[in-house]
Amino acid sequence: MKTILIIFILLICGNLYCQNKKDIIKGNVNDVYGESLIGVNVVIVHNDKYIGGTISDKNGYYEISIPDSLVEFKLEFSLIGLKKKEIFITRENKKNEKTKKH
Repeated sequence: MKTILIIFILLICGNLYCQNKKDIIKGNVNDVYGESLIGVNVVIVHNDKYIGGTISDKNGYYEISIPDSLVEFKLEFSLIGLKKKEIFITRENKKNEKTKKH
């Protein structure tokens, strides 16, 4: 009976989570030559505080959820050996950026 109850609670929570839509920024991180960059840290920064982050995969792809409360924020891209890149984002101008090599 406990197992059925836990599964039922998980199904309800899963449905509630799906109904709570969040903005997601998706993109690819490339160098100036168009090559995908693996393991780039992509971090949301708001008022000089780190809100959340992710890492680009083997294809340079990243996906990051933006909290509903943020209207304006920065995305910070960093990788050892590369120049850090920050871009200012509003809900209207989500976009990809290229990171330059040193």
